[in-house]
Amino acid sequence: TIILLLVCGGLIAAVWLIPDIGDRQDEPGASGPLFRFLPDDVTRLEIRGTGISGAVLVRGEAGWRLALEGLAVRADEGRVRDIIDGLENLEPDKTIEEGDVGDRGQYGLKEDLCVIEMTLANGTLHRLTIGAPHGRGYHYACTDPDGAVYLISSALRNTVEVTETGFRDRKPVALRDSDVKTIEVRRGEDRLMSARFDPVAIV
Repeated sequence: TIILLLVCGGLIAAVWLIPDIGDRQDEPGASGPLFRFLPDDVTRLEIRGTGISGAVLVRGEAGWRLALEGLAVRADEGRVRDIIDGLENLEPDKTIEEGDVGDRGQYGLKEDLCVIEMTLANGTLHRLTIGAPHGRGYHYACTDPDGAVYLISSALRNTVEVTETGFRDRKPVALRDSDVKTIEVRRGEDRLMSARFDPVAIV
């Protein structure tokens, strides 16, 4: 009889506790990635901050493009995937709850040293602010300027820490002469040269 009562008591406790654990796991950052999204839903990435060069990357029908000095050039798809994968799998190694944070300046989060904003197809905006380094291989970060502070791997910070042109696709483009109609050379907003291309005139 005592054993039967213990078994029944254990089953009742499981009924009460298991849903509660499941609810906590559905909350971003509670026990799992800080962000929940589908990689194919990402349409825009903006990287900026006082400690990095920054970049604006937009996905269109022809793939990812880098907004560079008023132009939209092909982006390095591999580097873009690395950023999205880093955000998708970003799990904190430690969480400092909002009430225990204190002065956010000690985590390098008062200034926007590095901000990554990710926009989804439905208009949802996710924002990650990465602050000061901690020890070897970690940085402080937050998803809400007034919320909890997380300790995350420095891998994502290292991925975005390149010059703006570092996001540009460097692979050569193969074109037929007949496909080229005009050639334009620009520096910023200034047009240095614009000419029609006539392959017949080239010897």
